[in-house]
Amino acid sequence: MGLLLVGTITALVIVIAGLIAIRRGRRSHQSSTATAGIFLLVLSAVVLWILWAQPRSAPPPASLSPEETAEKFRLAQTALPTDTPEMIIRKMGCAVCHKIPAVPDAIVGVVGPPLMLRTTAPLRLASPEYQARVRAGLAHATTPQEYVIESIVNPAAFIVPGYEIEKNPNMAPMYPHYRDRFTPEALQFLALFLLQLDEALARKEGLLNPPAMKQP
Repeated sequence: MGLLLVGTITALVIVIAGLIAIRRGRRSHQSSTATAGIFLLVLSAVVLWILWAQPRSAPPPASLSPEETAEKFRLAQTALPTDTPEMIIRKMGCAVCHKIPAVPDAIVGVVGPPLMLRTTAPLRLASPEYQARVRAGLAHATTPQEYVIESIVNPAAFIVPGYEIEKNPNMAPMYPHYRDRFTPEALQFLALFLLQLDEALARKEGLLNPPAMKQP
């Protein structure tokens, strides 16, 4: 910006010098002086064009304080009410472990069951394995939506049979601290989205190996 200011002032000085030369040339009837003045005006116009017509880089962004940086990182890792289901799934890394119908990037996960909860949530709620966890005071869901939310914020409440950790079947392979990474609204939003996904859609997208998935 300093160079731009100096260049502009220089161009204005040239303009003034050119106008004075033209005025003197006319008064003294000396065409060479007037021509020199015109030349100075043209030169000043070229200088101004070079200075102002060229693209200039944007000013560097203001640096963030450590507190602002920490808050920005926290928001990038938190599911927010303004996020789409796909954004939440990406933030939470769900596709690393699960196949999820209607989510193009979620097609390879095998650590956890496919998330087609319109089909599987009611079956799991009614299963003897889940009801045993309820009687033991470890699981508490009574509706499909409650089951989906419970499986996110307290994954150890019920581990789908066949997806246990071999050396420690009572430890959920799922990340245990999602409770702290969801706003309540985003958690409800994601649960409702997952409850729209069923086995027929998963099979249509080729996410299930025939003849059928392991139930529940």
